[in-house]
Amino acid sequence: MPRSTKHRGESSRASRRSEDDVQRTEDPMPYFTLSPLREEDLERLDRGVERCALGPLEESSPLEGAVDMRRVDRTERGYRYERGGDYPGHFPLDEHSFPFIQGFVPANWEGPDGLLMSERVQLERAILAGRDSMMGTCGFHYPSFPIDYTAQAHFPEAGQLGLFSLEPVDRVKELMLAQGLWEVHGLPKTGPTFTERILLPSGSAFVSEGYDRSCFLDRILSKEAAGWYDWWSVISSHRFSFGATKWLMGILYHYHKLLDQALVERFNRRFNTFGVADGETCLDLWALHRVSGLPISGQFYEEVCLNDLLRDQSTGSGSYVLSHSFRYLMKVWRDLARCGKGECPSASKGMVRVSCDTWLRFFYNGPFCFHKEFASDSYNPADYLQLSVSLEDNVKYLYAPRGSGWNPRQLPDRTYLAAYLAYWLSTFVLPFGEEGNIRPEVIYPACSLAGDVQLALAPVTLANIFHGLGDLTASPSPRDRSIVLPTHYLSVWAGLLLPELCHNISLENPSMPLLFMFRNRPEQVHQQQLSEARRRLSFVPSAGQSGLDLACYSRDSRPYAEESRGGRIYHLPHSSAPSASFRKEWLCCIRPSVLLFRKGGSLFMEPYFPHRFARNFGYDQAVSLNADFALPDRTRDPSQEFFIPEQRRDGRVDILYARWWTRHNKAFRERADVVKAAEGAYLSRAGASISSIASKFLRREFPELVGKVSTVGRRRLLIIRRLGWRVLDPCLHRSESIVSSKKHIHTSTRTNGI
Repeated sequence: MPRSTKHRGESSRASRRSEDDVQRTEDPMPYFTLSPLREEDLERLDRGVERCALGPLEESSPLEGAVDMRRVDRTERGYRYERGGDYPGHFPLDEHSFPFIQGFVPANWEGPDGLLMSERVQLERAILAGRDSMMGTCGFHYPSFPIDYTAQAHFPEAGQLGLFSLEPVDRVKELMLAQGLWEVHGLPKTGPTFTERILLPSGSAFVSEGYDRSCFLDRILSKEAAGWYDWWSVISSHRFSFGATKWLMGILYHYHKLLDQALVERFNRRFNTFGVADGETCLDLWALHRVSGLPISGQFYEEVCLNDLLRDQSTGSGSYVLSHSFRYLMKVWRDLARCGKGECPSASKGMVRVSCDTWLRFFYNGPFCFHKEFASDSYNPADYLQLSVSLEDNVKYLYAPRGSGWNPRQLPDRTYLAAYLAYWLSTFVLPFGEEGNIRPEVIYPACSLAGDVQLALAPVTLANIFHGLGDLTASPSPRDRSIVLPTHYLSVWAGLLLPELCHNISLENPSMPLLFMFRNRPEQVHQQQLSEARRRLSFVPSAGQSGLDLACYSRDSRPYAEESRGGRIYHLPHSSAPSASFRKEWLCCIRPSVLLFRKGGSLFMEPYFPHRFARNFGYDQAVSLNADFALPDRTRDPSQEFFIPEQRRDGRVDILYARWWTRHNKAFRERADVVKAAEGAYLSRAGASISSIASKFLRREFPELVGKVSTVGRRRLLIIRRLGWRVLDPCLHRSESIVSSKKHIHTSTRTNGI
């Protein structure tokens, strides 16, 4: 259930609107007339927004922001810029310091030009080292690699990896084993012998190891935790938004609760896999790439806020080191954040917020979004229509200039693109933390993308998904644990894994992201689809029956090699251009690794074990090593020769794996009605901890428990969560409760920022 977070510039009623409340217009997209800036509207702009829209970014700064030469001290060790307690921390301002540095010449200078450049850089470093032009709105972090670092385009040699074997290792091992044939009751039978291709580290040597079922489904069946009960606390980052040209906003609008609940309860947070009746599977890197179009390879993605020394340094010869886009967007974020912080000066750096709506209204000309089909290279932007949103009298808007079109602030194309990419990363690709905010750290990678730098977005996105699912399932009560996830990626993956439960359409181009298959699909009955998803995931494919199509994402999309005069080249089906990166990307997908997501001072590390779900790629499945991080095997240099399955090859399981999994998968084979019975037993148990359950749902699904279980409506629960459970304390006098509640509301709205 999406949270209703109120920011300045929007009303609580507007934040609860649905897509049905928006009406199409006949106005083409490039000509915006909604909310122009008029003289009679100026009084509707409050002090903070007016300063942001008309202030430091677009007007000359005060003269007192110039470089004060009396504070410059030249010693044998270099320059120092003396800052007293009364000197503003954000001085001197860029518009004064930059031309000063470029024209600086020491007194009586007679040295060469090269040495003069060095003198200028040293003085600039002394000035910037103690300056904070972000004015306390965010913390600073150093990037993992130097600013001028040149990323490697290939895997490092084995000798560069430290104390590991120099002998190349083949990622795929060939064995002769017997196939395992599943049985609904009893142990699997032994089938014919076949040549098995397995991913390492796996094999018969690990049959004696157990399986650590750290999943929510076990706790539901053992009546240790409450089931979902029609409640889904995961906030989808792709929900319909006002004031946004969000890419594919209509995709999987109805499905994310239904499929994701059935999957999440089977998530093993130790191995980052989903347990099903006949083994393990996972949203793997290759599948995520096909679903989203996000690149697997590229430079390291990280989110950092640079200090003034790194962000604003110049070459000393008339240009900055970093792009204008990055420096400008950071100042926009600062000014927007200060609008909110001005209302609550005591707010800490961690409490300063900039909402997505505010960001979009600053850069775009009013609330609008695509309506005519979806964004495509084949369409002219003039073919798209606006969506009109009714304005309310008590709502404050950031008005855009009249008739300025797509780019009301006349920004360079790269800056304009980077502004949108910051929004896209924060809400669609890597949502994290609170819903609906622009993280300042995301501006750094957004500007890299706008500058034609390819970042490895798929691995970091998958790490973020794993981290969110792990946080959710590790909670004592996952149904009450609110997190933000890019559920659209997980839902598309589940939608093709369980195709009979979702409506989809055929793609015009097979190379398009598979997200397009689910655009604007109709809604289905929630509880029926959840029960059917549970049934399919627990189905045992015996007697020649087909189970889940685990290889549906890699089939007909695997790289294949061809010999040429220049050596071996790799192709992808439906793509005529060969690329050496295809081999590297496939290898990244099938080798054990650790996925990293760096956000400021935090580094999230999530294991990725493709040997546990080898059938996703068309390989055969053997018993996997229960290692948390298979580091020696992961870091050894890969062999130049390794087996890539043919396009239509499906992986099989060997008899040892089938018997091993049968001993450990009882929870994953339980029927949907058994799971529901366990949920009902938990509800009826005396003293069971249930924070909320809708009375309508209880009457429909558990009529025998009506009157025996207390219910709390969803809207009331959201209020309770926002105010704190203290308002329901029976020992608290009603008047005290109301005063406490009002105080909490007042404090919360002031610290949320803009």
